[in-house]
Amino acid sequence: MKTQLRQQIAEIEKQEKSMEAAMRPTSVAEAQDLEKKLGAALDEVRRQKTELENKGKGKA
Repeated sequence: MKTQLRQQIAEIEKQEKSMEAAMRPTSVAEAQDLEKKLGAALDEVRRQKTELENKGKGKA
């Protein structure tokens, strides 16, 4: 049973690696698009952080 579980885990890990490779950008354009989206997401997180910090100052 342990051997079977180890084999299943190994198969799942192999599938994960394949999925990770498939999700990577394959062109400069894809990389630039991803970079743009990540930048926008980071801007949004920073905006939310500032908002939370401002709320915290009002409660202090």
